[in-house]
Amino acid sequence: MLRVRHLTIASAALLLGGQPLRAQTVATIYGVYDNSGFGSLPGSVTGNPASGGRYSNGGTTYDTPSLFFVNSSTYNIMFAKMVLHVNTLANSGQNTLNNGRTQTVDLGTISSSAITQINWNGSFSSGNLFSYDYDDEYQGWYGAGLAGNAGSFASNCTLNAPGMHPEWTQFCAPVGNFTVAFTGQLSGTGSHDGELVSAFFAEYDVDGHYTGWQGLDAMGWSENADVDVHAGTVSGVLANIQLGDLDKIVPSPITSTPEPATNALLATGLIGIVGVARRRGHRG
Repeated sequence: MLRVRHLTIASAALLLGGQPLRAQTVATIYGVYDNSGFGSLPGSVTGNPASGGRYSNGGTTYDTPSLFFVNSSTYNIMFAKMVLHVNTLANSGQNTLNNGRTQTVDLGTISSSAITQINWNGSFSSGNLFSYDYDDEYQGWYGAGLAGNAGSFASNCTLNAPGMHPEWTQFCAPVGNFTVAFTGQLSGTGSHDGELVSAFFAEYDVDGHYTGWQGLDAMGWSENADVDVHAGTVSGVLANIQLGDLDKIVPSPITSTPEPATNALLATGLIGIVGVARRRGHRG
């Protein structure tokens, strides 16, 4: 069962200053990798810098990805769901073990004036895009290589380098980053009641920085010393949830890769993903 935690915001004036919806942004999404202890959200997000923005681990285990939906508007986001999809364009053009897999996760309601914490907590099994320890789900994969992937144990799985943690070689694998297509519908008093909202993102934040919130490097490999960091640190804003369905917001908010040429290719390949996000109403 999906575990959802709502953390009450000290002030409703978070990112939108308590004002009516400005521009097209409704809510903001942050990501974090492995918050199995405690971490902190920026004070600008919690509205209470003095508190340090502490959040609980919410029952996460090991290398679990988490998302924080910061909804400071007066609208609930109903029928919220994510469509996770692994493709080569989300992994620097590289093939990965989960390439082509798609999975829908129903989120229910993203409450107004609250931070909703979503923790990956699906079963630990190969191919499960919502696994609680996603980056390690191909434990014991000792492939000599993967067709269509130029990575390697030596260049990508740097936690296994001499002086690091060679015993973790068993977890090294090109698992594959996924894109996230988020959709929902606003509910509340005001002119935007009933309007559709959406967002599309992957590992890069809105400023083009690689966040690693899924625990994998840019080529989709696990056990990378630069990414597999167990600090529960919240990176920059992954995406802004905007008014409109995916057809309207894509490709302008795409941040799954910083290179302009790859962005264009990703935009071209989104047609199928958008269709899946609309049609599927259950978790795969």
